[in-house]
Amino acid sequence: MSPFQHDLSALPVDDMPFPHAVIDNLFAPDIFAALERGYPLCPPASGPTGHTIHRGDPEFNAVMAAQPAWRALFETCHSQAFVNALATLFASEIDRACAVGREDLRFADHVETRVEKEQGRIAVPQLPPEAMFVRFDFMQGMDAYVRRPHLDHRRRLGTILIYFDTPGPDTFRGGDLILHDGRGAPRKRISPAANRGVLFPCSDRSWHSVDAVTDCRHPRRFVQVAISGTHDIWPSAKLPARNPIEWGRRLASGLRRTG
Repeated sequence: MSPFQHDLSALPVDDMPFPHAVIDNLFAPDIFAALERGYPLCPPASGPTGHTIHRGDPEFNAVMAAQPAWRALFETCHSQAFVNALATLFASEIDRACAVGREDLRFADHVETRVEKEQGRIAVPQLPPEAMFVRFDFMQGMDAYVRRPHLDHRRRLGTILIYFDTPGPDTFRGGDLILHDGRGAPRKRISPAANRGVLFPCSDRSWHSVDAVTDCRHPRRFVQVAISGTHDIWPSAKLPARNPIEWGRRLASGLRRTG
């Protein structure tokens, strides 16, 4: 039985500035409470936050062995049903630009290493183009955690961010997810909130950033679950060429693909 309280394939999708869905009360209160109690302390490690645990780490295995709620969520996400749900939710975007047809997407059990995770492109893909595995990362954002506008790796099909904390005087300030249009301009701001989920396809339009975390008394905890292949499946971003000075400035500020 899925721990999600909602049918992910049927969430309302907002198309501005690119397709995405925001859902509160992602889990029933008792399930969220169990997940929150069992959220692990993330040690310093590679990754955008500098504090992560993912499949393949001993700490990850320990959580899954000791925490039934986390094991149930992990197993739900590592399935063909989960791939199908996000593919259905973002069908129009996948049909618009993805190199793999929705009917061909299939789940594959595969572990992406930390070294591979940092690579913008996998030189020798280990899976066929239609095979989709799932990354499941525990993350903690501390003081000064910030993300510049970027696109996720072109091999990622889609992502769900699951937040475990709400900004406030006893936790942190900032840390909003900001959605940008194709020119890099911020168009929508989504604050993290406990038991909130944000879903989006990792297409050539999905520019996003995170503003700085400050006054951090408690980490900005979130889980990033990404459906991914080992082949690039989205087009490269098409940046406007009519104002090279402006784009040069934005590129220098960090417009790129990552994660």
